[in-house]
Amino acid sequence: MKVTVISIAEASRNFVDCAHRASRDGATFLVTEAGTPIAKIGPVGATFCDGAMLAAAIRSVRLSAEEEKAFADDLKQGHSALIAPEDAWG
Repeated sequence: MKVTVISIAEASRNFVDCAHRASRDGATFLVTEAGTPIAKIGPVGATFCDGAMLAAAIRSVRLSAEEEKAFADDLKQGHSALIAPEDAWG
């Protein structure tokens, strides 16, 4: 999910709104002072990961040939275990 950069003054003026958006929408705010990050306001609990974030994380990992094969095998096994939903319109 996108991180919104806000100044400490803006965070102070809008703290309740930021906290509610973090809780309700999973929003994350990076609080800065004079352009320097000093704090983060975000949801507590499970972290959010969309497809783009997952792809970036995977690209940043360097695997050995053995690890690459094991990962590919895991993906194939997981894919084969998927069950298509019933067509409610069919």
